[in-house]
Amino acid sequence: MPRYIGKSIPRLEDERFVTGRGRYTNDIPPPDACFAHVLRSPHAHARIRAIRVEAARTRPGVLAVLTAADYAADGHKGIAHFANTADAVEPQKPAFGGSPDHFVFEQPQAVLADERVRYVGEPVALIVAQTLDQARDAAEAVEIDYEMLPAVVSMTDALQASAPQLWEGRPAMSACGRTTATSKPSSAASRPPRW
Repeated sequence: MPRYIGKSIPRLEDERFVTGRGRYTNDIPPPDACFAHVLRSPHAHARIRAIRVEAARTRPGVLAVLTAADYAADGHKGIAHFANTADAVEPQKPAFGGSPDHFVFEQPQAVLADERVRYVGEPVALIVAQTLDQARDAAEAVEIDYEMLPAVVSMTDALQASAPQLWEGRPAMSACGRTTATSKPSSAASRPPRW
């Protein structure tokens, strides 16, 4: 390998890319493939008052327009999100041992936002069509009635007691970010911090 150190390495693959002859997996769809487009929230925090998908479902080539209501109607449930991803392997036994003092929330619908959106770009609806262009066109026909909610964009503001909460049921937090005791102390209180 010393012959390559400090020297320009000629690239052999560039010509096909710069001349428009590059080929990607997206250029080779399997026969009879369908295409999906995800409609995402433009808001950081908002309540979803209504989602109207009827017009989108009638667009040419559209096979399905799915929302969180469809996800729930098929019997699917939310998923828990863990502060430490290692805890997801065995939720009853936190990776750091002892009682968890972090807030584990359950996203109501694991795939699509249900009653609220909590970040810009959160998926709200999924459109499936015969072509990607048809799916994107149908997405423009989905009507979503959002009620804007307060959002926090700085860490300092997020630590304020009056900061808007994304998840109900979250315990009160102290200024350093640790959970404030709201019930009798547990044996975990005598342990040193985990960080």
